[in-house]
Amino acid sequence: MKKLSFFLMIAVLGAFAITGFAAAAWAGAPDLRGVWKGQNDTVSVKEGYRHREKSINITDQNGRRFKGTVDYSDGTNSFVGVLRGDNKSFIWADIGEDGHVFGNLLSPGVMEACYVNTGAAAVAGCAVMIQQP
Repeated sequence: MKKLSFFLMIAVLGAFAITGFAAAAWAGAPDLRGVWKGQNDTVSVKEGYRHREKSINITDQNGRRFKGTVDYSDGTNSFVGVLRGDNKSFIWADIGEDGHVFGNLLSPGVMEACYVNTGAAAVAGCAVMIQQP
């Protein structure tokens, strides 16, 4: 009986610790809302090598979850995303497209966002983005 009580106590303490770590990660999420700008370097099957201005507008954020738009000179794509547990790395998925972005916050107000899309229209590219005041 003492062993069972001991294991139950360890399980309860472990659950509290995990819950506390998760709450701390959500509470420490940086505010990503606003406009981010930078230069995007890509290579694609259809368009070859490109260099162009990229603007991201993160319009809504709830803890580590966020959504917004990516604006290029030739169009706009909407996305949804989430910060990972370290509150520095993130992923997002295009709405209506097959692409994904993997990125990192390099420092406060600076992110690197790398886009990939697979298949016949494969694309890969990265941009260092600065959060605008």
